[in-house]
Formats: sequence, C-alpha cells, structure tokens
Amino acid sequence: MKTFLENTLVPPLKAVLDPLHGMLDSVPEPLWRVSVCTYLVAGALWTLWLSRESIFRGAPLEGKICDLRIWVVLLLIPYLLIYAIF
Repeated sequence: MKTFLENTLVPPLKAVLDPLHGMLDSVPEPLWRVSVCTYLVAGALWTLWLSRESIFRGAPLEGKICDLRIWVVLLLIPYLLIYAIF
C-alpha cells in the first residue's frame, strides 16, 4: 500500500506543492503568524455579528450553552494561542 501511494500520489502532489512551498518559505515567520492570528480573530468576530435568530433557527433549546457564537470563539482561542505563542 505504501509503495502504491508513493508511486501514484507523491509525484502529482510534489508537482503542485513544491512551488507553493517555495513561495511560502520566502514569507517571514512573523508575517504569517500575524496573518493566521488575524484570520482567526476575524472569524471569531464575524460569528459574533451573526443574529441570534439565525443561530437558533430550528433549535429546540435557546440558552447560552447552545449559542454557537460563543462556542466558536471558545474553540478558536486555543488555536490563536498556539499560533501566537509557539
């Protein structure tokens, strides 16, 4: 199985991803860290702007524990910390 995957998947993936890796290697680390953190914060803020009606449409419960906007923010915090610290 490993030989099959190496013979069939690796060549086309290398052809596509090697130029991409070359471009990304030229980007300084602080720039991509700030870019990823900005992307995560923007996604969290966007969810907070969604209306309550669109979040709870068709939901049987409408408490704070079921508010997906809060869950998205809470779930993005660890990712933000990982990119910001490490």
